[in-house]
Amino acid sequence: MLNKYFEFYAPEQIVEEIKKYQDYIVEKAHLKSEEFSLLYAQLFDSIQIISIDRIRQDLPIAEQIMSKVDPKDKWFLAVGITLKTEGIWTNDKHFEKQKILPIYSTSKLQS
Repeated sequence: MLNKYFEFYAPEQIVEEIKKYQDYIVEKAHLKSEEFSLLYAQLFDSIQIISIDRIRQDLPIAEQIMSKVDPKDKWFLAVGITLKTEGIWTNDKHFEKQKILPIYSTSKLQS
């Protein structure tokens, strides 16, 4: 995430999702709340949050594409479409079912 050769974008819904699952993340990652807060702040220093208003025009196409894959991920696809990104970084295999943007897994980016 701190690689200067990449730019990271995420829909504003990600903030709510992370807060919603904060306790789960803290438990699974064996973190203290203070450590989570520090990592959270560092993470969002590296990610540009994109508002719903900015992606609204591309949301219908993203929703149509992702409706049979994972409807909650329409926001990420809409960001990629709106910003004309080179692809989406994800390890979710279901994203490979859409063909509008290339998918890059962590292992692909490391090689």
